[in-house]
Amino acid sequence: MRDRGEPERDWADAADDLRDDPEYQRIAAEDLANDYKVQDDRLERALERANEA
Repeated sequence: MRDRGEPERDWADAADDLRDDPEYQRIAAEDLANDYKVQDDRLERALERANEA
């Protein structure tokens, strides 16, 4: 399916390109921050439930 004469690239090369992209880095950082916030919220609720018991 390489009709434009471009060499075939593997997933690792594509992932390297993404990691070097500032927009990708920004989105990845936001996703990571959101993941930590969700975990923090869950921990806080668990501690509240434990304190109520």
